[in-house]
Amino acid sequence: MSTCDSKLLVRPVEIRDAESITVLLEEVISDGRFTIMESAGTVDDQISFIRGLPVRSSYVAAVSESRILGIQDVLPFSEEPALLHVGEISTFVAARAHRSGVGRALAAETFERAKACGFRKLRANIRKDNKAALAYYRSLGFETVGVAREHARVDGKYLDEVITECFLR
Repeated sequence: MSTCDSKLLVRPVEIRDAESITVLLEEVISDGRFTIMESAGTVDDQISFIRGLPVRSSYVAAVSESRILGIQDVLPFSEEPALLHVGEISTFVAARAHRSGVGRALAAETFERAKACGFRKLRANIRKDNKAALAYYRSLGFETVGVAREHARVDGKYLDEVITECFLR
């Protein structure tokens, strides 16, 4: 566990967090600018996700005053032996916590956990129109390796996604 300041704690996600995570995801999705996800699913879906996490994964939450301000996970990119060193990272931060250090605190914990899981490289797919997320990942050392044209269909529109990667040192 790590802390960003005296009020922020980054810790592994727990089953009891499922409802708060679902609310956070609904907030991010309803904004319409940050993710290709169209549904947060139910609390039971989130519980199933948490319980079904692969052994080689990380799922952490940034918590302040008992409120989840952000979540970040790393899942195996593939179970193909040649790709076991690659993880796929996702980040979701509440609007009220943007540019407050929550994302950096999540990444500090996540990167250490990802290395402990045997990941050597992380990948992130980011909506091309999500300039804030592109800047965030770039600030963490991610580099653009390509663009998947019209990769996602959200609200009837096709969106490009930027494919990024970062090596864990």
